[in-house]
Amino acid sequence: MPKDIGKKIKSLRLSYGMTQEELANKADVSKSIISAYEKGNRNPSFEVLEKISEIFNVKEVYFFETDEINEDMLDLSKLYEYQKTIIRQVYQEFVRANHYEEKYDNLSLELLSLDVDMDDDDEYDDI
Repeated sequence: MPKDIGKKIKSLRLSYGMTQEELANKADVSKSIISAYEKGNRNPSFEVLEKISEIFNVKEVYFFETDEINEDMLDLSKLYEYQKTIIRQVYQEFVRANHYEEKYDNLSLELLSLDVDMDDDDEYDDI
């Protein structure tokens, strides 16, 4: 199994505002097992991964997708290390956003496309 499954479990858990104990109860495992998954010390069985997928409303394949950008995908060799880090973070955010767009049927795009007309609001005239 990929080594970053635990990171994805933790990221989903935190984005749902859930504790390890809450996730453990919903997935029918112990808190220490969730901790071991998140630390990468242990991988969940397919049955547990299926439960976790259902809890977070993601497809099981999400845990096996890579979020990494490597030199084969994009030539980053002429960039400074901090610039490479920024590109990797932006890429990961896009991957995460795409995941949630599927979940919410493009709700995030609709929210982003809301047009707010600041000219009609008098309280912003002095800014």
